[in-house]
Amino acid sequence: MVDSLPEPVIQAKEVQSTIIDITKRQAVADAYTNEFTSTPLMNWAGNVNECQEGKSSAAYVAAQLNRINYYRAMAGVEGKVTFVDSLNRKAQKAVLMLAEAGVLTHTVKKSWKCYSAEGEWAVINSNLAQTGGTNPDFITQYIADKGDNNADVGHRRWVLSPVVTVMGTGSLLHPKSKLAYNALPMNLSAFSTNRMVTRDEYVCWPVAGYNPYQLVFPRWSFHLPGADFSDSVVSVKKGGKAMTTTIVSDDDTDYGDNALVWEMDAVTKPSADQVYEVTVQNVKKGGQVRSFTYAVTVIDPATK
Repeated sequence: MVDSLPEPVIQAKEVQSTIIDITKRQAVADAYTNEFTSTPLMNWAGNVNECQEGKSSAAYVAAQLNRINYYRAMAGVEGKVTFVDSLNRKAQKAVLMLAEAGVLTHTVKKSWKCYSAEGEWAVINSNLAQTGGTNPDFITQYIADKGDNNADVGHRRWVLSPVVTVMGTGSLLHPKSKLAYNALPMNLSAFSTNRMVTRDEYVCWPVAGYNPYQLVFPRWSFHLPGADFSDSVVSVKKGGKAMTTTIVSDDDTDYGDNALVWEMDAVTKPSADQVYEVTVQNVKKGGQVRSFTYAVTVIDPATK
């Protein structure tokens, strides 16, 4: 359980609307351009050798929050996530521990030089990421969810979960290794008793509408609370031609909503809009067997 939380102290800037209208190409293109034009530098101030967790620039933290709410607005999740100081503090202590130890893991050792109980909590209860760069886009890294250990896209499911309302963030750039670390804790005791309203009964990525090609990753996912995907099949057609799909997870563990995850060939920059027809069949929920069909249109947001 986490501490009793104060009022949020960091607010995201406004995205174009609480839920982006993914049926309008220009709205999607504009929202992408506005969100991804630039990312502030982390400008982390701290000292790993002296176990001083420090903090990132306020602009970088606010940009992370806005990026989270951008993806949720695209996915059709009503309402906005906020960051709170108590979780930010724990997350910052978590990345200090990980950076000093030179590892990325959810398993904590009390022998670590910069160990703290707050940091341990955040290591266990956070999305964790490691990458390079002075202004890394950790949130997009969580949505992409690459790697053999991430087949169930647990990071993506947490970021897009309609029951998550409160998060925190901590980021650090190690001055020697030049590796950047992030912890994104979820306040498990503050989950909304009622799910945030969603555009559809389900959440999916890529979304059932227009999608910038830059954000269509090889792992596609379909999320539905309480669903049993153990016997589900998925088919995707592009221009009427069947695509090769490989289901990599039908996970129903506690990473937000249950999800079916499949992989396809990576999407490249399209010369014209490309439509993918997705059908997910044999989905069991509430004593029924159901199917869902939707269209994913991949666009180059730089073209009209």
